[in-house]
Amino acid sequence: MIVHDEAGTRNALPSPSLIDALCAMIAGECVTPVRHHRDVAVPGDDDAALPFMPAWQLGAYIGGVRLKPGTHLDLAGAILAYQNHSDRQAIGPARVAN
Repeated sequence: MIVHDEAGTRNALPSPSLIDALCAMIAGECVTPVRHHRDVAVPGDDDAALPFMPAWQLGAYIGGVRLKPGTHLDLAGAILAYQNHSDRQAIGPARVAN
Protein backbone atom coordinates (compact mmCIF):
# COMPACT_ATOMS: atom_id res chain seq x y z
CA MET A 1 0.00 0.00 0.00
CA ILE A 2 1.23 3.47 -0.86
CA VAL A 3 0.69 6.01 1.94
CA HIS A 4 0.70 9.68 0.91
CA ASP A 5 1.03 12.64 3.25
CA GLU A 6 -0.32 16.06 2.20
CA ALA A 7 2.71 16.96 0.07
CA GLY A 8 2.78 13.53 -1.57
CA THR A 9 -0.93 13.76 -2.35
CA ARG A 10 -0.51 17.21 -3.91
CA ASN A 11 2.41 15.95 -6.01
CA ALA A 12 0.54 12.82 -7.11
CA LEU A 13 -2.69 14.70 -7.91
CA PRO A 14 -1.88 18.15 -9.34
CA SER A 15 -5.16 20.07 -9.55
CA PRO A 16 -5.33 20.93 -13.29
CA SER A 17 -4.63 17.38 -14.48
CA LEU A 18 -6.87 15.91 -11.75
CA ILE A 19 -9.77 18.13 -12.84
CA ASP A 20 -9.22 17.13 -16.49
CA ALA A 21 -9.14 13.44 -15.52
CA LEU A 22 -12.35 13.74 -13.47
CA CYS A 23 -14.13 15.53 -16.34
CA ALA A 24 -13.04 12.82 -18.78
CA MET A 25 -14.23 10.09 -16.40
CA ILE A 26 -17.62 11.74 -15.86
CA ALA A 27 -18.10 12.34 -19.60
CA GLY A 28 -16.92 8.82 -20.49
CA GLU A 29 -18.45 5.43 -19.92
CA CYS A 30 -17.97 5.15 -16.18
CA VAL A 31 -20.19 2.66 -14.34
CA THR A 32 -21.26 4.03 -10.95
CA PRO A 33 -23.82 1.85 -9.19
CA VAL A 34 -25.96 3.17 -6.35
CA ARG A 35 -23.94 3.48 -3.16
CA HIS A 36 -24.32 0.58 -0.76
CA HIS A 37 -23.67 0.55 2.97
CA ARG A 38 -23.48 -1.86 5.87
CA ASP A 39 -24.17 -1.17 9.52
CA VAL A 40 -21.17 -1.95 11.73
CA ALA A 41 -21.63 -2.70 15.43
CA VAL A 42 -19.43 -0.57 17.70
CA PRO A 43 -19.24 -1.89 21.28
CA GLY A 44 -20.45 0.74 23.74
CA ASP A 45 -21.46 3.21 21.03
CA ASP A 46 -23.99 3.74 18.26
CA ASP A 47 -23.65 1.55 15.20
CA ALA A 48 -21.49 2.95 12.46
CA ALA A 49 -22.25 2.88 8.74
CA LEU A 50 -19.67 1.68 6.23
CA PRO A 51 -20.50 3.03 2.74
CA PHE A 52 -19.14 1.42 -0.42
CA MET A 53 -18.83 3.63 -3.49
CA PRO A 54 -17.41 1.63 -6.42
CA ALA A 55 -16.86 2.88 -9.96
CA TRP A 56 -15.24 1.36 -13.04
CA GLN A 57 -14.60 1.62 -16.74
CA LEU A 58 -15.14 -1.62 -18.65
CA GLY A 59 -11.82 -3.12 -19.66
CA ALA A 60 -9.82 -0.38 -17.93
CA TYR A 61 -9.97 0.44 -14.23
CA ILE A 62 -11.99 -0.40 -11.14
CA GLY A 63 -11.88 1.58 -7.92
CA GLY A 64 -13.72 2.08 -4.70
CA VAL A 65 -13.87 4.43 -1.73
CA ARG A 66 -14.46 3.52 1.90
CA LEU A 67 -15.05 6.19 4.53
CA LYS A 68 -14.63 5.70 8.26
CA PRO A 69 -17.81 6.87 9.97
CA GLY A 70 -17.84 9.07 13.06
CA THR A 71 -15.38 11.66 11.82
CA HIS A 72 -17.62 14.42 13.15
CA LEU A 73 -16.83 13.35 16.73
CA ASP A 74 -13.20 14.28 17.31
CA LEU A 75 -11.15 13.37 14.26
CA ALA A 76 -9.38 16.03 12.23
CA GLY A 77 -10.77 14.74 8.95
CA ALA A 78 -12.22 11.74 7.21
CA ILE A 79 -10.00 8.70 7.04
CA LEU A 80 -10.24 7.71 3.42
CA ALA A 81 -9.09 4.59 1.66
CA TYR A 82 -9.14 4.56 -2.12
CA GLN A 83 -8.33 1.55 -4.23
CA ASN A 84 -7.64 1.72 -7.94
CA HIS A 85 -6.88 -1.41 -9.91
CA SER A 86 -6.04 -1.82 -13.57
CA ASP A 87 -6.85 -4.96 -15.52
CA ARG A 88 -3.60 -4.43 -17.45
CA GLN A 89 -1.16 -3.24 -14.78
CA ALA A 90 -0.50 -4.16 -11.17
CA ILE A 91 -1.64 -0.89 -9.64
CA GLY A 92 -2.26 -1.54 -5.98
CA PRO A 93 -4.25 0.24 -3.30
CA ALA A 94 -3.36 3.71 -2.10
CA ARG A 95 -4.26 5.46 1.13
CA VAL A 96 -4.39 9.17 1.87
CA ALA A 97 -3.05 9.86 5.37
CA ASN A 98 -4.71 12.61 7.39
